[in-house]
This record gives sequence, C-alpha cells and structure tokens, in this order.
Amino acid sequence: MLALIAFATLTLKDNRPRYGVSIQFWHILIMATGLYAAILILPKHFQRLLPWGLGAALLLLFYWNIPHSLAPALHTQSGFAPINDDYHPDLSPAYQYLRAHSSPDEALVTSETFSMYLDWVDGQPFDPTIEYLYDAKNPEKIIYDAIEAHPRGWVVLDYRTGYLWTLPLPFEDFEYEGKQVQFLGWYGDQYIFRWTDQLPA
Repeated sequence: MLALIAFATLTLKDNRPRYGVSIQFWHILIMATGLYAAILILPKHFQRLLPWGLGAALLLLFYWNIPHSLAPALHTQSGFAPINDDYHPDLSPAYQYLRAHSSPDEALVTSETFSMYLDWVDGQPFDPTIEYLYDAKNPEKIIYDAIEAHPRGWVVLDYRTGYLWTLPLPFEDFEYEGKQVQFLGWYGDQYIFRWTDQLPA
C-alpha cells in the first residue's frame, strides 16, 4: 500500500514509476479485502460518505499522478526530461540559423530528431535530407559521401549523437574532395558545418 501511495503522489525521478502498474495487480485482492473490512468496521454514520471518498481516492491512486502529470507539462528547458530522463535537445537556435542562411536546393545531413523537427516546422526545406546514423559501422562515411555527392549542403548534429557518442568531423574548417567545409559553431546543443564549392568571402 505504501508503494502505491508513493507511486501515486510523488515525483520519483529515475525510478520509472509507470512500472508500478504491475505491482497494483498483485495488491488488488489485498487492498479490496482491507477496504471491505474498513467499511464493515467504521461507524455506520461514515458508511454513506465512505464510498464517495473511496472512489475519489482510488481514482487518484490508480489513474492520475498529479505531480507526474504536471512535471513534463511545465518543463520547458532542454536537456534531460524530469520523468523519463530522455534527452530533449534545444533545436530552435540551429533551425533559426539554417532558416536565415540556407537554400532549399542544398543537402542536409542531420539526426532523425532534427529532421523530424524540420518536417514539423516547415515541411523539410532541404533536398535531400540525409539521416546521420550514429550507430552505423562508419557513421562519418555518411557525411563524407554526402559532401562528395552534393555541391552544397549542411551538417547539423546534436551534442549526444554527434559529439558525446561519435565525433565524425573535426571542429575546424577543412577541405574534402575539392569542397570547402566550414565549421560554424554551436547553436543551442546542435553544431553546424557548411560545405560548398566556393565559400563566400
């Protein structure tokens, strides 16, 4: 019973509270027996009020955890989410930069997350958009193949997949297959490269 109350009323970070549902099935019989005994034992003048209070308590215990409902709804910062610890990147600064400086006929190499964000915001303005697979055998080959195949384009990668878990490009300007590749820096927790046949002065 104490575990159920904790799952229902507390914000338990890193403990995956949703898995408490499996515990509930084992406790239903015990809880039902105890509640029935409480109804029989309590004085008669409480018996009319008890079913309503019991119904509200069970609803809150089993179906609605108020702190857990509010925590993700009110969380607006990038980084690790407060409930499931998933990483939520800050995509807006990189998007704003690309929107101001890119053309629709340019290629883009980026993560699935940023690609989906572009598709949601303005219908995927790049042609083509190439997904960077950080867990591929040679993930950097995806980028270098794109640079070789397309005259102009961008690389937008995030902190985790493009820096913490892999580091496919050096953080500096370089030349590849006759193309100039320019490191433009970090925008939020995304970093941006641009390649072209001829960089503007």
